[in-house]
Amino acid sequence: MAQINPLFLSSGSIRQMTSSLNTVIDYIHLPVTQSGSSLIATTNLPDPYLFASLSANVTVNQNNINQPLYQYDIPNRLENYFYTSNGIIGVSTTAVGTGVRIGLLRSQLANTAFALKSPTSLTAFTFANVTTLSNTTYVLPGLHAATNTIYPTHFKGFTSNILTSSTSSISNTYVVQPETNVFVSASAGSVFYNQFIGYSSSLAPTSSIPIYFNSGSLNTLSGSDTITSSFLPPTSSLWLSQSLATSVSNTSATVYANVFTLTGLTTGQRYLTNLYMIGSSAATTTGFRMRVVTGSQYMGTLWTPTSTTAPAIQNSENGDNITSITAGDWPVASGKYLVYGEYTFVKGATDPQIQIISETAGTAVTAVSGSVIYYRPII
Repeated sequence: MAQINPLFLSSGSIRQMTSSLNTVIDYIHLPVTQSGSSLIATTNLPDPYLFASLSANVTVNQNNINQPLYQYDIPNRLENYFYTSNGIIGVSTTAVGTGVRIGLLRSQLANTAFALKSPTSLTAFTFANVTTLSNTTYVLPGLHAATNTIYPTHFKGFTSNILTSSTSSISNTYVVQPETNVFVSASAGSVFYNQFIGYSSSLAPTSSIPIYFNSGSLNTLSGSDTITSSFLPPTSSLWLSQSLATSVSNTSATVYANVFTLTGLTTGQRYLTNLYMIGSSAATTTGFRMRVVTGSQYMGTLWTPTSTTAPAIQNSENGDNITSITAGDWPVASGKYLVYGEYTFVKGATDPQIQIISETAGTAVTAVSGSVIYYRPII
C-alpha cells in the first residue's frame, strides 16, 4: 500500500508534493477544533478508500483457532466517522465434509454490524448476518462442493469509531478457521476495502488552518471564511467507469455478444470491478446469461434474477473466467431487472470483456442502455 505522508507537519513545515510521490491533501480530516498544527496528523486514507490484499495464501488446520487475514484500524478522530467495510476472500478446504469459517474480531462491539455470503458451491451461498452485540461470529458454509478449490466469500459491513476522544483507535480483524481439524485457506489476491462514507460532528470550526488554493498560494482559513475553490493533487487510486450508450441484444444461444471491453489497463495489475447491468429478456422462459472473460485470477460472483425474490448465482473457481449463468425463467417478459457482479481480476494479455448470451436460440436478451461498470486498480 502506498506510503501516505502528512502535508502539514507538526513543526509547521510543508512537504513538497509531486506526481511521483503518493501524497495527498487530506481534505477530509482537517481539524475542526482547537488550534495548533499538532492536530494535523497522518491518515490511513489516501482517498475515501483503503485497500489491502493478501500477497500469499493463509492456511490453518485447527478448529476454533483463528488465523488473522487483515486488520483494519479505524483512525483516531475527534468526530464520529463512518465506513463501509468490504471484502472478497478466496477460500478453499482440503475436505469435502467441512467448510471455511470467516469471522471478525472487534475491539469494541458496538462499532460494527456485518453480513457474510460464503459459498457452498459454484451456484449457492450460505448467509450470516451479525449484530453489533456479537464479538466474533462466523459464517458456517457447510459442505464445499470440491476440495482444494477456491471459491469467493463476500463480506459487507458497517463500522464507526464511536469515539469521544482521539486517544485510541478501534481494531477490526478478519480471521479464518476450519469447521473441523482440516486445512482451510484464504488465497493470495483476496481483497479488503473500506470506504469512508461520512462523519457526524457538532463541533464548529474555530481555528485557523492552512489550505492550498488552486492558484497555488497558501492562505489561512478561519471560522468566518468561505472556501470558493481548493486544490486536490492527483492520486493513482481513482475509479474508472463505462456506461452503455446503446442497448446490446443477443438472440444466439451459442455465440456471445460483447457489452463492455475494459481497455487501457495495465498488464499484471489487479483490479476491483463492480458491474451493474439493466437486463431484459423477451420471454419468461428464457433467462439472461452473462460471463466475464479474458482476464486472469478472477475472484468474485455474478448475479442475475430468476424471480422477483431470488437470483441465479455464478461464483468464480480457481481464478478462471466466471462462466455463464444458467438463469432459468425470467420473472417478467421484457421486464428490466438489475444484473450485477462483484469481482477482482488481474489484467492479462487481452482486454477483459463482459458478454451476454440467450438461453434459448431466437429469443432476445438485452443489456439495456444506462448499464454501467466501474473498476479501479488496487495495491
